[in-house]
Amino acid sequence: MRRKAKLFPGKFDLRPMERVRTLREFDDVITATYCGFRDASDYYARSSALQVVGEIGVPTLVVTAQDESIRPFRSFSSDPAIVKNVSCPSDAPAHGGHCAFISRYSGDDRFWAEARVMEFCKELSAALPDREEIKSPIENNKGTAHHGGPAFSTVLSDYCAECDSFQGSS
Repeated sequence: MRRKAKLFPGKFDLRPMERVRTLREFDDVITATYCGFRDASDYYARSSALQVVGEIGVPTLVVTAQDESIRPFRSFSSDPAIVKNVSCPSDAPAHGGHCAFISRYSGDDRFWAEARVMEFCKELSAALPDREEIKSPIENNKGTAHHGGPAFSTVLSDYCAECDSFQGSS
């Protein structure tokens, strides 16, 4: 916030930050103030995906952890909009927290969340008739994607991570 205030002199009053000790307090004095919300509760209520999660019809994997510190697990495990929506299965290991599902050990399980997303996509791909199965990172005829980096085969096309785009049919 201090960097942003330096970039935009006179736009942000940082004095209220002196009393901020929690994320909720930050949202009360900064997020709400500068983003048009009454307070943190108003921000959380109006910005929450819970307003629309019951309408999701596209298969969507909810990845969280039971020890999540920012968004408590109970909000995912008890909300009827999530629990009753068959398009939104969830995977919630006991540990992982807000930013990390990274193991201290090397190997296939090091990046659990990424591997779980790939597994979810493979499950979806296998369930779709007349669709190519989703694979792990693949190489095209030259051994790499068109920028030299890895390509990822999706149901319909190759994804290039470097240019963040899909490149034709696989």
